[in-house]
Amino acid sequence: MRTYSPRTTTAFTRRHILRTSVLGLSGLLLAAGCQQAAAPPTSTPAPAAPAKEAAPAKEAPAAVKPAAKGPVALNLWWNTQPQQKAIVEAYNNSQKDIQITLADIGELVFGDDKYTTAVAAGKGPDIAYQNRHTFLQFASQGLYHDITSLMTRDKISAEQFYPIQIKEVQWKGKFYGLPWATDTRLFYWNKAHFKEVGLDPEKPPKTWTELEEYTAKLNKAKDGKIERYGHLPYGTGNTWFWMFIWINKGQHISEDGKTVTPEDPKIVEAVEWLGRFYEKYVPGGAETAGGMIQGLRAQASDPFLAGQMSMVGTTDGYLNTLARKPAIDYGVAPYPVSPNGEKSTWSCGFSFVVGAQSKQADEAWSAIKWAISPDAWRIVGNWNTAETKKVWDKEQISGNSYWNPSLSTFRPAVDMFKAEFEPKLPPKVQKEYELAIDALNWTHGCATMGLAALQYWVEADRACQAVINKKATAKEALAEIKKKVQPALDEAWKKAI
Repeated sequence: MRTYSPRTTTAFTRRHILRTSVLGLSGLLLAAGCQQAAAPPTSTPAPAAPAKEAAPAKEAPAAVKPAAKGPVALNLWWNTQPQQKAIVEAYNNSQKDIQITLADIGELVFGDDKYTTAVAAGKGPDIAYQNRHTFLQFASQGLYHDITSLMTRDKISAEQFYPIQIKEVQWKGKFYGLPWATDTRLFYWNKAHFKEVGLDPEKPPKTWTELEEYTAKLNKAKDGKIERYGHLPYGTGNTWFWMFIWINKGQHISEDGKTVTPEDPKIVEAVEWLGRFYEKYVPGGAETAGGMIQGLRAQASDPFLAGQMSMVGTTDGYLNTLARKPAIDYGVAPYPVSPNGEKSTWSCGFSFVVGAQSKQADEAWSAIKWAISPDAWRIVGNWNTAETKKVWDKEQISGNSYWNPSLSTFRPAVDMFKAEFEPKLPPKVQKEYELAIDALNWTHGCATMGLAALQYWVEADRACQAVINKKATAKEALAEIKKKVQPALDEAWKKAI
C-alpha cells in the first residue's frame, strides 16, 4: 500500500477557480477568490487550513427596541468594491428610516474569520454576507439570527426561491438567512478544435465514455511536447470532487448529516475514473498539466482561453468571460454523464444574514429583504451593463457589449432579468442563459457538505489531488477523508444548538 501524503500533490487552488464565477456578479460581489468583471483568472495562494470554530453567539435580544429619532444606523459586512457601494447608496437613497454603513467582510471562502471572531467577542455586525458551503456549520453554532417569523410576517415564502438554495439557509426547520446569488456548472467546448479533428462542432460529448474518446482526438502534441489538451476534468475550470460524485449519484453524507460517507461505491467509482482519465488521456499526467496551468495564470489566462484546452467544465459566469473573446467559437451544454449516472451539476453562492447579536434585527431584516428584490437586482444589472460597456470600449472589442445576468436565487428577480435584460443578449447567449437557469432545477447544493464543511472541502480536494497525481488509490484517498472529517463532524454536532 502506498503512503498517502496530501502535501506531495500538485496544487490547484479553489480561490483561483472561483475567479471564473460570477456569484458576486462579475466577481465584484464575491468575497476573496473571484474574478474581476468579465476578467480571466489569475493566480492565488493554496487553500488555507479550516478555521477554528467560533464560540456560540450571545443570545439575541427578545424584542427590537423602538427606533430613536432619525434614521437607524446599520453596519453591513460585505465587500467594499464600487458595485457594493453603489447598491448600498441606492438603498440609503431609497428611504430615510435606515442608513447602512458598508465594511469589508474579509475572507469568506476558507473560514470567515473576521465574522466568527467578532461574534464570539460580542461585536458582530447587523448584517453579513455569508458563504453557503459553510452556512449550516455556522448556523448550527448560533451565529445567525432566526428570521423565520419575519419571513412569515412579511409573506416571504420558500416557494419564491429555487429549492436547493432556500434549503441551504435552513437549520432544524428554521430560516437563518436569505440566499442571494448562486451559480451552476456547465460544459464548454471549442467548436473550431472539433472541426479540426473531424468532430461535429454542434455535438458535444454526452457521456464519460464519449468524453474520453473526444479528449484522445483533441489532444495535440508536437515533437513529443503537448500543445493542447482535449480536456482536464480537475484542476482548471470549476468542477471539483463534487461534480463527479453527484453525476455518478454518489452520497457523500448520511441523511441525518451525522456521518460522512466518502467510501460510498459510487464515489469510489467516480474518483477512480478521474485517476484513470489522467493516466490515459492527459499526456504527462497531472504534474505536467499543472505546470501549464500555473504558467497561464501568471499571464492572467487559462488553458481554454489560450486555445491550449478544447473542453472545460466551469460556471455559468464564464459566459461573460467568453463574451470578451469573440474569436472563440464555443458551445455550452450539461457536463457529460457517467455510465450509470444522471445529468447533474452543483451550485454554491452567498446569502445575507442578520447578525445574531444585532439589536436592530427588524431593520436589518428590512434591508436584506430589499437586497433580494427585483429592484435591487435591477441596480446590479444596470451597473454591470454600464461597466461591461466600459471594459469593451477600453479593450476595443467589436460588436455591441452585453452582460449575461448573474443567477439570483429569488424567482421574481430572475423573472425581471428574463424580461428586461435577456432580450438584450445575442440569440445564442439567450439560450445559454436559459440553460444556466434551467440547471437550477437539477443542481446540488454546496451546503450539503454538512457541519464540518470546511474540513470536508479541503480533504476532498486533497484526495482528488492525490489520486490524479498517483500518490494514492481512490480507496486510500477517500479513507483519508473519512479519517479526517468524521471526528470534526462529530465535534460539530456536539456543539450544535
